[in-house]
Amino acid sequence: MKLSKILLFIFMAAFLAATKGLANEPNVSTYVFQFTVEMGDEAVNYTGTSELVMTPSSYTITMGVESPSRCVIHMLNFSVAPGPGTYDVKDDENVRTAMLCMFDGTDPEERLASQSGTFTITEIRRDFVKGDFDMILKGPVSGNEFRIHGSVTSENMPLDIQSGNNPFIRN
Repeated sequence: MKLSKILLFIFMAAFLAATKGLANEPNVSTYVFQFTVEMGDEAVNYTGTSELVMTPSSYTITMGVESPSRCVIHMLNFSVAPGPGTYDVKDDENVRTAMLCMFDGTDPEERLASQSGTFTITEIRRDFVKGDFDMILKGPVSGNEFRIHGSVTSENMPLDIQSGNNPFIRN
């Protein structure tokens, strides 16, 4: 009886030690997004996987689905890499934040551009960025406005992982 309790204790201790760090780290298969697009009374939900590509002065988060539909969040023209916090969609002296979307089935088919809203980075690590967004997008051809809101966990697809210019490599 004592041996089984000792073995159970050892198993539980090993399990807890092995999974201790996993609660804070996304699983590789969880680099996903989910968002809702609303136009008037209509709402469409999108889900899929997400990738992040960086240069020394930009982040590009791509959220694509199986159809031609996709959205891209850009954070551009920063001299110091953005960290956790809320960034407005505007031409700011610290960072320019914007979202562009193409949705299959919009009539006319056009590239929608963010007009207002926010992108909030809730967590940023060397291998991923996680955040929420709520923006108003407008089609320049149709003039239609769309509200898009959701969340994203995006895998870092490093172009220059060894360089000191990579904003994910923090000292």
